[in-house]
Amino acid sequence: MNFTPESIHDCLAITKNLEETMRGVTHQELQRLTFLACIISLYAQRPLSDWGYSFSHTKYGTPFSTEVSAAIGFLEESKHILSNDGRYVVTDLGNTFYNFLSTQSYHFNHILYINAACGSASALPPGTLAKGLNNEPTISSNKLRENGMQLLYGAAIEILYEHFQGLYTIFPKDNPDLLSAAVTWLLYVADEPLSKRMDV
Repeated sequence: MNFTPESIHDCLAITKNLEETMRGVTHQELQRLTFLACIISLYAQRPLSDWGYSFSHTKYGTPFSTEVSAAIGFLEESKHILSNDGRYVVTDLGNTFYNFLSTQSYHFNHILYINAACGSASALPPGTLAKGLNNEPTISSNKLRENGMQLLYGAAIEILYEHFQGLYTIFPKDNPDLLSAAVTWLLYVADEPLSKRMDV
């Protein structure tokens, strides 16, 4: 398995965050929300190299991380998470493990972005979040025809940073409201009216 400490932490953090409000999370939701959290970290001006794992493009136009997939497999096999009809929840063993991971440096590097991603999942309909992420510039780029091509790289990333510049005019760059910025961006790329934005 090729999971990383960051991917283990993030899968547990997302599952813990949403297991009550969403009755657990699916494998696909973990893939999408870790990808969204990474995007939010870029918006907060963190370098991509700090994230700890990468994402590629699938033939279905969705983000996928082999490290996240491996982390889910490890956590399920080791009984840190439990699947209930395809939706994962954290076990007591997983809670103990997460408390330990929360003392590590990557927790502090990721938790703000994980929380904003989970807040977006709670604030928006699942279809809007999925559509927004599927329209992320490096995913929707016409050049991304081959399954497995790496995301958040290449010429299309400049379009994403142009989106960020627009968000900085609404949310202060030096002290950004990450949740509101993420929801606004998702509505924009999902091509839905900003008037639909929920109070966040």
